[in-house]
Amino acid sequence: MASPNLPAFALCLFLLVLGTANTRAGLEFPVTEKKVRLKAADTKCEWQCVFTNTGSTIVKIIDIRTDCGCTVASSEKSEIKPGESGVLAVKLSIQRTTPTLVEEHTIQVSTDDNKVHALKFIADIIHPVVATPRLLLWKSGDIVAKRIEIVIDREIAPCELTGFIGSDIGQFAIQIEPGKTSGVYSVVIAPRLGAKAVRVKLIPTFSIPIPTLVLENVSVFAVVR
Repeated sequence: MASPNLPAFALCLFLLVLGTANTRAGLEFPVTEKKVRLKAADTKCEWQCVFTNTGSTIVKIIDIRTDCGCTVASSEKSEIKPGESGVLAVKLSIQRTTPTLVEEHTIQVSTDDNKVHALKFIADIIHPVVATPRLLLWKSGDIVAKRIEIVIDREIAPCELTGFIGSDIGQFAIQIEPGKTSGVYSVVIAPRLGAKAVRVKLIPTFSIPIPTLVLENVSVFAVVR
């Protein structure tokens, strides 16, 4: 009895497995992670995430979930035919207000072939103005001057620092000194003689309108206790 041709048998087995794999293939997302860079005043961003059915059977999207209420994702197609492509529209609303932050969110797309596709949407948010430090402390009776530095990214906000506002601001002497580098200011702050125990939120003012979100995150707290 002739023995089977092993190389030919192995090739047939490989092609069978490959064909089965192609049949089972479902949605493919060429890009599973999207990064965007936003300005501080931006309140939302979007991602048009493309997918394709690379299999030989119809794939149904049965669920789309995001990790927070600030992210919404939807697809205009719930059934994707073999070879057909679609778009998952992802919308992110910026809600947090820290000076420099990264919003990172996950979207999960579940299909009827028991697969869950995880996508990541990352928004790098840079504020045009940074103040350091943002907290100055003095003991009662101490009038030693302290400095803060305010840096303006003039590519984003072409403006000048003009002053500060705040309740009880008269308790402090404030002097603004432009630095040698464009957009950099050194601000000298000291309690006035006889200043009472007080906590003042010093809000900087600029030569052009600056979004409230930015002002909230560059305000300086001067505290005498």
